[in-house]
Amino acid sequence: TDVEQQMIQTREETAAQIKSAQEQADKRADAAEAEARERVAQTESATALTVQEAQDLARNQIDEATAQIKIAEERAEKRAAEAEADARELVTQTEAASALTVQEAQDL
Repeated sequence: TDVEQQMIQTREETAAQIKSAQEQADKRADAAEAEARERVAQTESATALTVQEAQDLARNQIDEATAQIKIAEERAEKRAAEAEADARELVTQTEAASALTVQEAQDL
């Protein structure tokens, strides 16, 4: 009958619409998942870059501190050498003064 035929046709149309809606929902879900993965990848990339920048900065700071330590050590060595030279000069002067004093005592 016509009524049965219409009911069958309505069911088929409804099933087709449901299937189409499910397919569209699946496509949207896939697109959303792809976008989420892309955002995660971008975030990971940005994080990796930030970590790399932090490591580079730390290396630069270490290199700078090492250079400053080396300069300080060189200055300390120079000052020690100057102090040693001054001490030797003082010893020489003291010995000369002592010799002069001994000579004066002998002269007396």
